[in-house]
Amino acid sequence: MNEELNFAEMSDEELIKRFQAISGNTTNTGSNVSTDTQIKPETVVAPEGENRFEGMTRKEKLNAAEPGELIPGFGRKPREGVGGFVQDTLQNTGESLAPAVGVLDTITDVINMASPNGIPDIPKVPEYEAKSVQAVRNISGLIIPSLGLRSLAIQGFSKIHAAGKAAPWLQKLGNSKSFSYFSKFGIDIGTGGFVDYAAEQNQKDDNLLGTLKGYWPKTFQWIPESVATDADDTPGEKRAKNVGEGAIFNVLSSIIEGAAYLTKAGRSIKRTSQFIPAKEGGTKNIDTLTKDEFTDIKFSDNPIEDNVLRGS
Repeated sequence: MNEELNFAEMSDEELIKRFQAISGNTTNTGSNVSTDTQIKPETVVAPEGENRFEGMTRKEKLNAAEPGELIPGFGRKPREGVGGFVQDTLQNTGESLAPAVGVLDTITDVINMASPNGIPDIPKVPEYEAKSVQAVRNISGLIIPSLGLRSLAIQGFSKIHAAGKAAPWLQKLGNSKSFSYFSKFGIDIGTGGFVDYAAEQNQKDDNLLGTLKGYWPKTFQWIPESVATDADDTPGEKRAKNVGEGAIFNVLSSIIEGAAYLTKAGRSIKRTSQFIPAKEGGTKNIDTLTKDEFTDIKFSDNPIEDNVLRGS
C-alpha cells in the first residue's frame, strides 16, 4: 500500500532524507552539506537615490517618497504641519541662494588659504542634497568671482590711465590699442587663475576634459593625462590641471568677445554705407535724409544768434 506523503508538513531535513531515499544516494559524497541549510530566495535590492523613482507616475512618486525628499521632475514632497512648512520654506530658500553660497565658498577658500598655519579653517555650508543645485553652487563659485575680479581690475586700471597718474612710459603704452587688447588677456588669465587656484573644489572635482574622458573613454581617449584629471591625481595635480584649463577657456572667451565686437562693427559699417551715394546724383538721397524746411533759412546775420534760433 502506497504511503501518502504530505510534503507541506515536512521539515527541510525530512524532505532531504526522503529525496536521498528515493534516489538511492544516502551517503555523503565528501562535501559537508548541512541538512538544516535553508535555500533563501534571491534578494532584490531596490535602487537608491533618484533612480528609484524611474518608471513611476507622479502619484506613485509621491506615495513612495519620504516627507521632504526630493523627487526628480516634481520637487520636494511637502512635510506635514506648521513645522514642516517652515522647514520646507527654509530648505527651498537655501537652494535658491545656491549661486550666492557658491561665491561665499570661494571667499571662504581665499580666507582659509591666506590664514596662517595653526588657525582652524572657516567651515562651509554643507553640500546640497540635490546634485543639480550643488552643481549650480559649484559653477557659480568659479564664474561669478572671476567675472567680478575681471571687471574691478579693468575699471581700476582704466581710472589710473584716465587720471594720468601712471609713469610716463606706462601712460604712453596704455594709449596703444594693441596693448589694451593684450592687457585684457592678462587680466582674464590672472583673475581666472587666482579663483581656480583658491577654490577648494578644484582640488577634488574633475576638469571638463577629465569629465568627458570619464564619461566617454573611447571617444576621448586621445586626450592626454597631462591635461585631463583622473582618479589617481593628487589634490595638487587636480588643482594644477583645473587652473591650466581655466586659463585656456579665459583666453578663448576673450577671442570670442573680440570677434563679436568685430562682427557688430562690420554690421554698423554696412548700415552706414547705405547712406553713401554710389552713383552720380546720389546726393539727393543725403539731402532728403539730412535737410528740412528750415535748413536754408538764415535767421540772423550773427552766427551765434543764428545757431541759437535754429536750435530753439
